Formats: sequence, structure tokens, C-alpha cells
Amino acid sequence: MESPRRRSQHFAGHWGSRHLSLEDFMTTTANANTTQVSNPQFTFPAFLLAEMDVMIDKLTYRKIILADFNARVNVNEKSLNIKNAEMAAFGGNLNLTGTISTLPKNRLRSEFIGSCKEIEVSQLFYALEDFGQEVVTHKNIKGTLTSKTNFSLDWNPDLTPDLKTAVATSDFFIDNGRLSDLEPMKKLGKFTEVSGLNNLTFSRMSNQIYIHDEKIFIPKMDIKSSAMDMTVAGTHTFDNIMDFHITMNVSQLVFGKNRKTEDEFGAIEVNDRGGVNLFIKMSGPVSDPKISYDGKVARKLLGNSIKEEAKQFNNLLNGENIVGPDGKKRNDLNKVQDDYQINWGDEETTNTQTQNSSDNEENTVNQAQQNRAKAWEKFKGKISTNKK
Repeated sequence: MESPRRRSQHFAGHWGSRHLSLEDFMTTTANANTTQVSNPQFTFPAFLLAEMDVMIDKLTYRKIILADFNARVNVNEKSLNIKNAEMAAFGGNLNLTGTISTLPKNRLRSEFIGSCKEIEVSQLFYALEDFGQEVVTHKNIKGTLTSKTNFSLDWNPDLTPDLKTAVATSDFFIDNGRLSDLEPMKKLGKFTEVSGLNNLTFSRMSNQIYIHDEKIFIPKMDIKSSAMDMTVAGTHTFDNIMDFHITMNVSQLVFGKNRKTEDEFGAIEVNDRGGVNLFIKMSGPVSDPKISYDGKVARKLLGNSIKEEAKQFNNLLNGENIVGPDGKKRNDLNKVQDDYQINWGDEETTNTQTQNSSDNEENTVNQAQQNRAKAWEKFKGKISTNKK
């Protein structure tokens, strides 16, 4: 006899809870020989169709604690749709809109657009268990984070993330930041003989990063820190392999005896204000990176690589523009500029000229050449003095 077909239950209205733990929605598989349970799995309630306003005073999963959760929720047997979810978390506020849907083999896919305002980075790292690594932990990083993020991520049946499926882009800024006791910064400080890099503070750091293929791509960004100002760009893989290119102003460096500058390899250049930039490469495992002088060819290859990755990533997002923390639309990622070639000062000098005669144009070019030559000779003299 055929069993009667089970009817779906329909709900609409409001639903609230003082405390909801996501672990309560995880089924378990019991071992036949013991009473121990293992392999927890998340499942949507069967035969349920609901559309409701949800209010939860406290929503938890592992170390994640969300307070004052409010959202419009639609749920069925295969998906959970969340609209305008607002909550307090990690010392700040979060807003999310997106979908969690089922995949074959009890897997899940989450696709969200979210924003956060003034959350504590150290609390975020702690709640997310330092993203499963031990190099940069909640003990090493501080600051308040504000961001706009688009992301997609698949989850295993036990609700562990499948990081190889992660795709994301984020416009962010961090205020009142601090990086302390990090091995890469220790080695960079030793290489450049700059004190203070082991306990680096900065008022604001902002950028747009994007993630795919288990790698974080970081376009060029300027960091004004307590130790010195620098420009940084590069990549960081999920297994903590880094490839960073750093620009420092020589006027802020103290050269030690017998310091090599390797100008013949393009590791130093005169910038457009007559100062001199030093280029450094930091690559390898984050726990023990290799630091060396960085030539023009390497910087150009990095710029081309990041630009190409940006184009590929833009295709993943169907060419949609990303909205930054200030609410303004950003340009497509494939417009990321390769800014590693430093201007020698011609443009700045040209802009100071007010006449358009051919004689003045020739004088402008000559003046720019003289400025470059003077700056270069001044720098070479300084290096020569420090080598003695």
C-alpha cells in the first residue's frame, strides 16, 4: 500500500527567539558500536515553507555570537533566503542579504552581499578561529574594520567551509590599526634596519581586495605607519605563501655600513619629487619569508599578473560594479592600474609652466632633466658616504 504523501507546512508572520544555536539544526550520525555521535550535518526542515520576519536576541555558532538579529526570511526544503539582515557582532554592526541553498551530497552554497561598520578585527579573527591558521592571529592584529563585500562560498556537510570555492571582493578600510609580533615584519625591519616594524601602528589603511583560487589579491595600497610610510602590493595564498612587493622612501631609511642598494638591477629610482624609492620583495612562507631587492622586471610582472587576475575575477562577477564603503560605485576590477613605474618629475615641472611657446617647452624638458640628474647625484653621494 502506498504511503500517504506528506503535505508541506506553510507559515507566514513573525518569529522570535531569545537564543538560537545553529548546532541545534545539525543532525548527527551515531556509531553503531558506541553511543558517540559524529559527522554533524546541517539540514533544512523538511516539508516547510515559510515567509516571516525573524528576530533573535542571540544567534550563535561555535565562537560566533550575533546579537539583535533582525531579517526578512524565506525558507523551503532547499534554500534559505535572507533579506536586509541586521545584527550586532564583533563590537560593530553587520548587514547581509543573500541565499543559502542546498547542493548534492548534503553540501551548501552561500552567496551574500554584506557590509560591516566599525567591527573589531581582533574579535573577528577570534570568532572565526583565526581562519584556521596560526601565523596572523587575533593576538597580532587590531583595528576597526568597515567594508562592503560580495562573496560566495560552499560548505561541507559538517558546516566546515570549502575554501577552494571561495570567491569574494571587498572594499574596506581599517582605522587605528596595529600589527604586532609578526615574523614577516620582524625580518623586514632587520633587512631595512628600520626599528618599529615589529609593532606597527597606522591611522587608516584602505584598499580593495579580491579572492579566488585560494589566493588573496592585494592591489597597490599606501600605508602611513608609525615606523615609516610604504606602498604594498602582492598576493597571499590560503596556505600562507606570500609574494609582496614593497616600496619605501630612502629618506626614511637609515643605511647601515656596507649596505647594498643594487641600483644596477633597478632596485632604486628617483621619484617625481626628487626623493629616492627603494623596492623590496618579500616572498615565501609567511612564517619564514625571503626578503630581497626588487628589480623593475619583477615589479612589471607583478603588475601584469594582478591586472590579469582582476580581469578574470571581474568575469566571475558578471562584470558588475562593486560598491565601496562610502556608497559610491567602484570601477570594474579590470581597470586596476599597474602603477609600479615611478614618474621622474617631468609632469610636475610641466604643470608649473604658464606659457605655451616652443622655447618654454624646451626649457621645461631641460629643467626636468636637470632635476632628475641633481636628485640622482645627491642620492649617489649619500650612499657613497654611508659605505665608507
